[in-house]
Amino acid sequence: MTSMIQCEKGFTLLEMLVAVMILSVGLLGLAQLQVAAIQTNSQSNSLVVASALAQSVLEDINRISGDDPMFSGADQLGVVWAAQTDVPGGGSYKITYNRDRDYNGLLNVTKIDIRVESLSNIKTALGSQKRVVTLTTLKRYF
Repeated sequence: MTSMIQCEKGFTLLEMLVAVMILSVGLLGLAQLQVAAIQTNSQSNSLVVASALAQSVLEDINRISGDDPMFSGADQLGVVWAAQTDVPGGGSYKITYNRDRDYNGLLNVTKIDIRVESLSNIKTALGSQKRVVTLTTLKRYF
């Protein structure tokens, strides 16, 4: 009878329990990586959307004629271009701009800073925060 028990080979219940625990710890680590990847993907999406909106406004401003009073008037801060711009699947953004006439002593040159800010906090790998993108252009006026 003794020789029969010694010939049997296999895993004990304790060994199986340890193997399952190691596997579950590894799977939990993979789950955490998946969560971080989703948050980073969301952050990248919001950055692309905000950059595209800022670029669109910059191009709109550059298309406006140089004799438009928008460029030759007094300096302005925080002028609202769009109070709320909704992008399907990309969130809602507020677009403002600052205008600095005769920038750095350059006559007939206006500096325009375009700021696109998300209206809600965006969950990122570093925590929840608003997405802000700023672009600058110079426009000559007449």
